Amino acid sequence: MRRYGLCRTTIYRWLRAANHGGPKALEPRPHRGRAPRVSAADAARIRSSLIDRTPREHGLPGDLWTRRTVCALVERQLHVVIHPVSASRLLGRLGLRPNGVAMPASEAAETRGSALAVAVDGRGAFLCTRLEARESVEARRHKLHELVRRAGRPTSVRVHPDSPAGRAPGA
Repeated sequence: MRRYGLCRTTIYRWLRAANHGGPKALEPRPHRGRAPRVSAADAARIRSSLIDRTPREHGLPGDLWTRRTVCALVERQLHVVIHPVSASRLLGRLGLRPNGVAMPASEAAETRGSALAVAVDGRGAFLCTRLEARESVEARRHKLHELVRRAGRPTSVRVHPDSPAGRAPGA
């Protein structure tokens, strides 16, 4: 137990489940929490509104996206009120959470395949752009430098694979 950092009650709970339900009882089960207030289709709309755009382009205050401005965008576009914590979860579902390993823009430009580049300031505010697989390294480099310039303050760049999960149909 010490080796794996488990407590005694966890072990006994697992043993009890295995005795009553067999090995199937030990398989992971999804948590059946409340359904998100923003549907998958609406989330894809929000995603496309965030990529390559600033809050000001949507009539919202600020030059960078924050959880609060994402809340305001969701309310404006979908007439749904969400909390900043829900905005974080939404950004995570969309593959837009501004985390990951920071790298210089020139190095980020050399990543392969389609990707999302996120310029993040020290407080987590961000702008993002899509890097297409067919773009040259020079075109990507220009796009990233423009992204950092538009942020208007010191940022670090993070690059994530662009998964189709959050994309709007046909995007």
